[in-house]
Amino acid sequence: MNQLKKFIITIPILIISLFSLTMTEAHAGNGSTGVCSAYVNTDYTNYYQPGAKTVDVYASKPSSTCGGTVMYQITIEKYTGGKWVYHSRFFEGGGYFSFRSPTKSLDINKYFGSSGTYRVEFYLYEPNVPETEAMTYGQIYSHNIYIHY
Repeated sequence: MNQLKKFIITIPILIISLFSLTMTEAHAGNGSTGVCSAYVNTDYTNYYQPGAKTVDVYASKPSSTCGGTVMYQITIEKYTGGKWVYHSRFFEGGGYFSFRSPTKSLDINKYFGSSGTYRVEFYLYEPNVPETEAMTYGQIYSHNIYIHY
């Protein structure tokens, strides 16, 4: 009977612990503060394969900057040959935000693909205007992230 009580008490604690582990926000590193006083956060700095599956990322800014709401697109750059070069675009990641973008999960195999130093770029621009006519606010970047295969 004692073991049954321990089991009944332990199960809810384990379930709550599992949910809290899977719902943690991206927060490990701030990128440089750039346009609109915005910055980019990722969940970690180093990602080791095969264990790591995604890079979780979001952007944040004071809600009053850049006219309030901004549109964004996400790209990944790789540090190669002494400079940052375009590596890939996260097509599922665009949208808009006023204070904080939704956390996006970038699949490491799909968007990074090899060992190296990377950074995530959020390109910010004016909302509700065709992209070709929109005022560009500029880019903000995450801190350097390192993918290890």
